[in-house]
Amino acid sequence: MNRILRIWVLLFIANLAARPAISYLGFYHVDVRYEAFVQLVVLPIVQTLVLAAFVGAITWRSLFSPLARLRQDPVLSLFVIVDGILLLISLMPGLPDWMRLTAPQGLGGFYGALKAIAAGALAVAACFRIEKASQRRWLMVFGVSLCAYGLDYFIGWLSPLSALFFPGWPVLFQWMFFYGPIFAIAMVLAGQVESIWAARCPDAGFILRYAAALASLATVVVALAYFNRSFIPYPWDTVVKILSFLSLTALVLAPLLAVRSAPACDKM
Repeated sequence: MNRILRIWVLLFIANLAARPAISYLGFYHVDVRYEAFVQLVVLPIVQTLVLAAFVGAITWRSLFSPLARLRQDPVLSLFVIVDGILLLISLMPGLPDWMRLTAPQGLGGFYGALKAIAAGALAVAACFRIEKASQRRWLMVFGVSLCAYGLDYFIGWLSPLSALFFPGWPVLFQWMFFYGPIFAIAMVLAGQVESIWAARCPDAGFILRYAAALASLATVVVALAYFNRSFIPYPWDTVVKILSFLSLTALVLAPLLAVRSAPACDKM
């Protein structure tokens, strides 16, 4: 995943520098239309996926071997089945508001917070099976960060911080300058943990890639939706919730794969 992140950073910086320069030098203005914003956000991601597949950072094995591994473990399979049933139920029409996936303080958010806390606790547990102190620290920080993210549902500590640092700023800029760096740090942290797990239990590392990819897609949809808006319109609010739900599922499965006794993970 670190290779994919490096490719994305290079392409994003190149697009970020080239597009305003070409727009200003060639057309004597800076293009700030929604279409230009979409291209700036989406184009580096598409280019990254193509180049990552070309250089071997994304392979068929990294895409499908974790799914086969999950089918072989009855506990993990049961979790996936129950998790999928809960997702389908939360998307059914005619539900009370508190059961809808898109409800701000509903069952979906509560369940997602529990998954984040569980994933963090499992990551912390996994760190005690690592011999190198530096790798243990990465896993510990990763686990504690996930727990803190899950606790935000119950305590609500993130939003006040963004308003404190950027009072009166439009929502888009608050997201860009507060949540943007947090998300970037989270991706770097996930990349470090993925490299640790990939060397010992490859499927755990691959599942973590799923989590990062799904979280990235959700972030892209949010960024595009918040351009000149203060809300995420339907049906994109549902898409974001589904992607976040599945990302948290993958975040639980990755450390579960790492800590459970299995032939693929014996070296842990």
